[in-house]
Amino acid sequence: MNNIKFGSTEPVPFMLSGTYSLPVRLRFFGMLIGDAGVETGNDEYIKNKAMTQIIDVLGKYSGKTTFEEMDELPAKVSRDATEALRASGIYYNVNIMSFALDDKSKDVIAKLQEAQRFSNLSDEEKARYLEKKIKEAQETSGLSREEVIAQMNAASNLPSGQAVQPQPVQPQVMPVQPQPMQPQPVQPQLQPVQPQTMQPQTMQPQPIGMAMPKFCPNCGSPVTVPGKFCGNCGAPFMG
Repeated sequence: MNNIKFGSTEPVPFMLSGTYSLPVRLRFFGMLIGDAGVETGNDEYIKNKAMTQIIDVLGKYSGKTTFEEMDELPAKVSRDATEALRASGIYYNVNIMSFALDDKSKDVIAKLQEAQRFSNLSDEEKARYLEKKIKEAQETSGLSREEVIAQMNAASNLPSGQAVQPQPVQPQVMPVQPQPMQPQPVQPQLQPVQPQTMQPQTMQPQPIGMAMPKFCPNCGSPVTVPGKFCGNCGAPFMG
């Protein structure tokens, strides 16, 4: 009986379904157990053929297997890969020991599981959980509480994106757009016209020839009406 050890050299892409529906990468290892009397000397060819069958069978279960069903996957793939290998004329049994997530996939699943547990906690339990996380980070890093909180928020290490001590929202100040100045029509300033008081002009009688006497030279009566003769005695003023 010839036994051949095998194992994946690179992680194989696989899609989980159910609660943690996401792409992961699997590593695996196991043993190929040959029937009694099988020829030896071509182990590398048999191993490569078995690896091809295993990867093909894994594709059949990809997207149909939950994280909780991962424990059942080695037996299912071993059975189907053995059938395919024997159908090709290679009489070996495939015995996969385990399928394991690579480190990156493990980290993703661990965070999802932590988020699931966190979402089921009461508000008081969530507060205690976060406080515990802060203290653990302080002890490990030697940072202050404020520095730890800032780093945890920045790195989004808390489950479900929960932030510790959320910062108050700063009000958004809208810039004031300058309003164009509308030209104002210029109102003509009218100065009130002050009426000019007309001063009556006293008409001064223009002397004609000679000056009029104030008293009649003949009778002595005052002259009140311009003329050439006295209005009282009729004496002429012309001399």
